[in-house]
Amino acid sequence: TPLTVYSQNILSENDATELFISGNSAYNAGDYQKAYDLYFQLEQQNFVSGQLYYNLGNTMLRLDKLGAAIGYYRLAEAELPRNGDVVANLNFARKQVKDDLPPPEPAAIYQTLFFWHFMLSSSELLWVVLTVNGLFWLVLLIHLFRSRGELISYFQYLLLMLLVVFT
Repeated sequence: TPLTVYSQNILSENDATELFISGNSAYNAGDYQKAYDLYFQLEQQNFVSGQLYYNLGNTMLRLDKLGAAIGYYRLAEAELPRNGDVVANLNFARKQVKDDLPPPEPAAIYQTLFFWHFMLSSSELLWVVLTVNGLFWLVLLIHLFRSRGELISYFQYLLLMLLVVFT
């Protein structure tokens, strides 16, 4: 299913999927208010999905609520950072705003040094941090119970630096 549950919900996963599909059908039929109501029910139940936010953004755009559309597209962009449709629709919505203020961009040096924060979704970043953390503790255990090898020490310091950089 396209939805992730982050807390206890009243709706089951099957009910949530049916709501999502019903929202898609209402959107495709041109009933944007009904589509919004169905998608919004999912959001209120703490279902998190880049696709849900993208669909909410599209619905808000059709309902001429540009601020809400941009907000939902930004949420979708956080979950789906490499999705071209999200980026294109976000740029389109921003161009429709009368007071077209460009979003604040981080400095180029920041984007270069910390490129992974712009390329990875929040869940992907979490997995990277957890993996590096696990490797760090594994190497630390090996270092404690094995002979004091120079290579192990270097690897341990490398993993510690990676852990600091990624968090």
